Amino acid sequence: MNDWYGLNIGDSVRYNNISGVITSLSILDNNSGTMMTSTGKIIPVTCDNCKKQ
Repeated sequence: MNDWYGLNIGDSVRYNNISGVITSLSILDNNSGTMMTSTGKIIPVTCDNCKKQ
């Protein structure tokens, strides 16, 4: 398993049909992080379900 499934902070992603930018990646769990939508909402994400855009 790759750390954070190849995602980096600042990557544009799509998660559950919502587009956003990765803003943090968990140090304790290599499969979780947060993203910010275009409206500024912070959403927790599961990295293996994110698709890079």
